[in-house]
Order: sequence, then C-alpha cells, then structure tokens
Amino acid sequence: MLSLQTKTVIQRLNLLLVEDQSGAAAGMYKLLSPLFKRVLLATSVATARQQFATTEVDLLLTDIELPDGDGLALVELLRQQRPLLPVIVLSAYTDRDYLLRAANLKLDGYIVKPLNFAKLERSLSSVVQALPQKESNFQFAPHGHYLLKQRQLHLDGREIPLGSKQRLLLELLLTSSPEVVSAREIETRLWPEKVVTASALKNQLLQLREKLGDGVIHNSANNGWFILPWKS
Repeated sequence: MLSLQTKTVIQRLNLLLVEDQSGAAAGMYKLLSPLFKRVLLATSVATARQQFATTEVDLLLTDIELPDGDGLALVELLRQQRPLLPVIVLSAYTDRDYLLRAANLKLDGYIVKPLNFAKLERSLSSVVQALPQKESNFQFAPHGHYLLKQRQLHLDGREIPLGSKQRLLLELLLTSSPEVVSAREIETRLWPEKVVTASALKNQLLQLREKLGDGVIHNSANNGWFILPWKS
C-alpha cells in the first residue's frame, strides 16, 4: 500500500507512460490514472518524444521493447534534455546486457513484467525519496549555487549562462557528488552517440572551470573529477 507521503507527492506529477501493446497500455492507464495528476500515453519512441516536447513530464515509465526503437535508448535521449528526469523501466527481460545498461542509467526502478501494484509501489517510493535531491539547490561555493530543477547557475548574485554541454557536465558532477565521475561517464553523458577525443573532454572541463572559479571541480588522479558540497 502506498504511503500517504508517496500518494501526496505523485498526485502532483505528470506521468509519461510508453507502452506499445494496447491491452497492457489500457490496463496500466486504468491502474495509474487515479494516482497521478495526469497520465500521458505514448505507443512508440516517436510519440513519446512528441509528448515530452509539448507537455511537462515529471516521471517516465517505459517499456524496453518498442516498435521503433529501444526504451533504454529513449531514456538516454530524454535524459540529454532532462538529466534529472525520474525513470522507471518495464521489461520482460532479465538479460544481463539490459540490466547493465539500466544500471549505468541510474534508473529509479526496473520492473520485470508482469506489472503488479507491489512492484510499482516500491519503485514509486524510490522516486518520491529521490525527488527532494533532484529539486534542490546545490551550493558549491560561498556565493555559488546551482538550481537543479530550474537548471540555473548563480555566482555572486548573478545568473551565469552555460552551454548545453557545460550544463550537462555540471549536472552530472553535482548529482554524483561527492563521488568521482570518470572520463567514460562524462563521454557517455555528453556525447552518447559518438567517440570523442580526450582534448574535447578536457576543453569542456576547462570552460566549466573558468565559469565556476578555482577550487570547485577537483581532480582525482587517474580516476576522474568531482565537486564537493560547500560547508560553511
């Protein structure tokens, strides 16, 4: 049974449900509609992208097997636009490759079909517990903070413009803090569909460091980079 806190939170959320099987989609829509503010239904990667582009989506629930693509690839694509988007994946598979890809995406839930309320409840609870972090402000310097939900960087009372790659890099470092983020993780987030040179990665880090100031992005020798929360 959903806790009162979980019910209260998800009643404010718009859910994008991506399921191509009409019978399963109808059943899930009936189950989920009373719980959420709104349930948007898509039956393919293309319609999911269209819904995402035109409507505010707070949570994605997607099948892996879709007629025009892969649900995990859809997650990667939408996370390029909204890195903090909560995601629950449905799958008929427990294949090791799927599970490894899902783990790398840091999903909020991975539900093996058939879907039932007990499985859904656990995943929704995880989403609700993670939301405060995903909606919060992250302070990394005495007069520097990043608004995660609004995707705005503020330094000394001024909003600092960021390029799309700089924003993705900063959000990856902040949401991973205080853990070290490897070069491979950065490359996957910033350039998911192509191989890039080490100089391209270093250039993005240099540009972001120039905007944040000295001593914000730390290097862990041969491991990667990290940002620490500011402690007054």
